[in-house]
Amino acid sequence: MSSQPSFQHAYCESRNLEAAGFERAFLKEVLYPIGKPLSLLILALHPNFFRDEFDLIAQIGNTTEFESFAARRNKLIDFTLYQIAPWRKLVGVRTSGRKLFHIGNKVGSDSFRDR
Repeated sequence: MSSQPSFQHAYCESRNLEAAGFERAFLKEVLYPIGKPLSLLILALHPNFFRDEFDLIAQIGNTTEFESFAARRNKLIDFTLYQIAPWRKLVGVRTSGRKLFHIGNKVGSDSFRDR
């Protein structure tokens, strides 16, 4: 078992969040800026709309090593690019690849920084 904290732990600690709020807080942070208002409305009215993103975010949260973190983060980027409905791309109801790429650098843990 790794002695490194999970990404979820590092993320929540860096933002003073409870672990139970990780997925929603992470999603809100990485939403595409132009579609964020609509995304937040959809999230409030239909939380299961982002089910696939929440599953991938949970996998990201469970990682303890950079390689695993980067691989799962990249799966979420690929999901956003290739598997969501075209209308979501058009109106920006998706996660931002740029924000996802840089998210590990913002948690205050060297374990998840891009190298």
